[in-house]
Amino acid sequence: MEITGDTLLPFSREKVWEHLNDPAILGQAVPDCQSLEAKSPTELEATVAAKVGPIKAVFKGDAVISESVAPESYTLTASGKGGVAGFASAVIKVKLTEQGDATRLDYRVEANLGGKLAQLGTRLVESTARKWAERFFHQFTEVISNGGVLPQTEAAPSGPGLWERLLILIKRLLGIQTKVAD
Repeated sequence: MEITGDTLLPFSREKVWEHLNDPAILGQAVPDCQSLEAKSPTELEATVAAKVGPIKAVFKGDAVISESVAPESYTLTASGKGGVAGFASAVIKVKLTEQGDATRLDYRVEANLGGKLAQLGTRLVESTARKWAERFFHQFTEVISNGGVLPQTEAAPSGPGLWERLLILIKRLLGIQTKVAD
């Protein structure tokens, strides 16, 4: 299965590159990541909870960065096992292009699935993968915008309401300073 996409990130290419290579940032940006550890400058080990359709599993795996051309591109080869849910492996090619003060990130994923995951069907898996990528880029942007920490959402509506928080997020993405009353 092949998935391609792109996103525009409101940061310089150098800043995006730096943060894409920072395990602490990635660990917060990867949706439902339970742990992410650098084993070397080019090797990562991760544990990620995932839900694809009716299948929920915790995947443990590793990734290797290769073909790295700073700050332009790299290839990430990853594989993980989720017990009875099956396994997933992927080759992810990332390319960064400057666009004014922002950076366009293009990606191409070639994925292989086995076990119960492979039985779900390409359409469901692809849809889930696209939603996962959207969450990753949203959280990646939030972590960078918030100085390296993913902001926690409030469980109770004791702070600003949903629309106010959305407005604050939009202002942050546009670089407009704002204050929130406690």
